[in-house]
Amino acid sequence: MKVRCAALALFCLGVQVSAPAVAHAEPPPNGCLTRTPITPLIPDRPWEDKLLDPSRVWPVTKGARIRVGVVDSGVDSDNPQLRQKVFSGYDFVLNRAGARIDCAAHGTAVASIIVAAPIARTAFHGIAPDVRIVPARVTDSDEIKGGAAIVAQGIRYTVDNGVKVLNLSLTMFDDDPVLRSAVEYAQAHDVLVVAAAGNHSGEGNPTPYPAAYPGVLGVGSIDISGAKATDSQTGPFVKLVAPGVKVTGCNPIQGLKYYNGTSFATPYVAGVAALVRAAYPKLTAAQVADRLIETASVARGGRGGPAYGAGIVDPYRAVMDTTLGDGEPGAKPTPIPAPHPDPVAGRKAAAVAAENDRARHTATVLLGGTALVLVVAGLVVAGHRRRWTVTRRTP
Repeated sequence: MKVRCAALALFCLGVQVSAPAVAHAEPPPNGCLTRTPITPLIPDRPWEDKLLDPSRVWPVTKGARIRVGVVDSGVDSDNPQLRQKVFSGYDFVLNRAGARIDCAAHGTAVASIIVAAPIARTAFHGIAPDVRIVPARVTDSDEIKGGAAIVAQGIRYTVDNGVKVLNLSLTMFDDDPVLRSAVEYAQAHDVLVVAAAGNHSGEGNPTPYPAAYPGVLGVGSIDISGAKATDSQTGPFVKLVAPGVKVTGCNPIQGLKYYNGTSFATPYVAGVAALVRAAYPKLTAAQVADRLIETASVARGGRGGPAYGAGIVDPYRAVMDTTLGDGEPGAKPTPIPAPHPDPVAGRKAAAVAAENDRARHTATVLLGGTALVLVVAGLVVAGHRRRWTVTRRTP
């Protein structure tokens, strides 16, 4: 999602900052002009889930007691995979309590990548299904007409409502002091800010904000091959990459859809950050960011480059790596066993090992036989020299 930097920004008054309550969606007074059509469930395991495999750390943590802010187009909590996972939030477009409607489908998809519950007949689920979302609705379309001011209000609202991680799947290309101040407000409250790196690589690659602000984790996008998405922006603001090409996410109301862009790579990083914050509650936001960077899997472009940053976010290493500082957490993660091996691969490995054993045995026999021949030959030669004869020892 991109922000249209309008001179006239929408200011909303009387924002409630008390703890939001879980609720269901209700349409705005005039309804959505367009609504994303319902799509069937997707039974096949998504490629991004195979790559990241977050369920490996679920025996340790699913993100319980962590709130993640989603400043976006709202989050439709009526989707079965999002029920009881989304607080009421605030709608800054209509200036009223409740950010539970999503006419653009953008925020719903973003939130689902973080928290969607596993359900029957679909292999899609979120990174951290025990997390709870605090939504701030700042647009009703693919552009944010209120500019930096309305985004800043959404940021401050989610921070004031106890989020530990803030997902900003949006970009603007002016360093607006109002936006900068809101990000600094979040960071001052120990909130880890995760933001999209933008989708304008072929359009001059402009510097994206808030991803380019200090301390923000900017996220680029990769495809199923691990290569950078064509339009994913590059620069020092890219700290990590995550899947962002044909990734699965929830539709408003029900069903699933495929999505593209750094907007949808960003919640993978936000979700992993939530898992780490749950597993290591005494780590600061900055320490969590460092942990995600240090445990990233090496991407195709190596480490530290402008396209891939430190690499691909890695849920398992981020939670389970015990070589890094843990900030004296309440309880260190308990090591969990490796996943059960694929039986076909196991049989192949066993066959290869057996063949290697046979080869080693054959080599040993041959070498042993050769050595024996040499020894006997040597003895015979020596015997001839010393006129030895074979005799039977008398008992």
